[in-house]
Amino acid sequence: MTSPLEGIVGKPLIQPYRSGRTGDWVKIKCVESEAFMVGYEQSAASPTGFASLISGGKVVGRFDGAIDNPKADVTTAASYDLLARPQLADEIEAA
Repeated sequence: MTSPLEGIVGKPLIQPYRSGRTGDWVKIKCVESEAFMVGYEQSAASPTGFASLISGGKVVGRFDGAIDNPKADVTTAASYDLLARPQLADEIEAA
């Protein structure tokens, strides 16, 4: 990782959100990392929302995976602006 972050914090999907220190939250340290790109398919229902997020790995020109039905906190206008103005390096045809 190139940023000073050392991992992520998460909780099981079935647990409700509770702020503060509870046993639900788990810190996962980053032991291996790799660069990847994130793209999106725009939502027809919201001009600043995502229908799905798409991730791309190291294999050039190959679709690597999708993140279906992203959560509402990911679809904020700030996230949309960040993804909406990329510097285009290359175009690839979808498989």
